[in-house]
Amino acid sequence: MRFFILIFISFFKWKWVVLFLNTSILFAQNPSEQKASIADSLENRLPSIADLVKKNGGLRFLALEKRGAIKRIRYFAGDEIEFKVKNDPFLYRPIIQSVLDSALLINGVKVDFKDISTIKVYKDKPFLRLLSNFAFYGSVGYLLIDLVNNSFTFYRGTLITSAAFAVPGLSFALILKPRMLRLNRHRYLKSLQMY
Repeated sequence: MRFFILIFISFFKWKWVVLFLNTSILFAQNPSEQKASIADSLENRLPSIADLVKKNGGLRFLALEKRGAIKRIRYFAGDEIEFKVKNDPFLYRPIIQSVLDSALLINGVKVDFKDISTIKVYKDKPFLRLLSNFAFYGSVGYLLIDLVNNSFTFYRGTLITSAAFAVPGLSFALILKPRMLRLNRHRYLKSLQMY
């Protein structure tokens, strides 16, 4: 065995030798001892999810609530949020790393709820958005195809049909337009515990 190790050292770099010796030691053990040693090493290195939850005081999420309303908008760690900070004209669009008791952790920076002045909210209606895009772009496409087929001459029937699809498409797009919600005493952010 030592002869093979010496040959291995002479042909390859030192890190490969260490890797080979570690694997040979692992395979030289009994399978039950090997499993126990691997489990012990993983237990010492990786904290469990329960330990992380206890350390951070539990998993939390951010809720945008309106007083008197039942519906709330939820933001979890890993979600993207758009907001403005007080006395700052820029709209920030970061990803939430963690939700604390009274602040957000974003890119290692703690942002208090009281510093956030406005939140941009999108309406989540995928079917209506799809219908809006299909109606508007379909009507424009229909008008262009008809113009090309009829040697660039407008016909009344084509314009009426195109307008009949374009107007609902644009109205749905206006309904789905994102809103900027100003935070005040009636609309506020709250950190809640997940169970």
